Amino acid sequence: MQKNKKRVIIALAVIVCFMAVGYALLSQELTINGNSKITADWNVQITGIEASPISGGQNMDATFTSPEEPTFNATSATFNAALPMPGSGVGYLITIENKGSIDAVLTEEPVLDTINSQEPTDVIYSLTYNAEGSTAAEKGYLAAGEKAQYAVMVQWSKDATSIPETKEKTATITFDYVQDAAQDGKN
Repeated sequence: MQKNKKRVIIALAVIVCFMAVGYALLSQELTINGNSKITADWNVQITGIEASPISGGQNMDATFTSPEEPTFNATSATFNAALPMPGSGVGYLITIENKGSIDAVLTEEPVLDTINSQEPTDVIYSLTYNAEGSTAAEKGYLAAGEKAQYAVMVQWSKDATSIPETKEKTATITFDYVQDAAQDGKN
């Protein structure tokens, strides 16, 4: 009986060893390699501003001594117009292009109320969408490769009856484009 117990224990030990060796031989690490590449490109930016005098106004530098182009970066444009008399104004055409591959939407058209409430209040900035200069199918939406154009007008009211104490009114207008939500999940 003692001998049978030893044989059973040895047999069980051998079986366990074979099972361990078999498991080691049959098990292996499974490695899955992959590579992904994002090919989308976000590139919505202001690409140019053209100034044109209206009723004797002109685009000037901060000292009003010599003409200087308005400044801009990818998302905002800064204007400084010289208006020599009531009724004078300057117009600007801002061109925004989607040079990327992701459709974009304007989160909110810039509101100029804060700028217009600053002194001198007789100098008013206005902004309108210029459909003629745009290739965009609809206002506020820029598909890849499209451009939008906005007209900015700076006007000294012709009804102004006095020269204001503050003689400068610089404005910065920001265009905030984001990825079109309808594009989420596509591709």
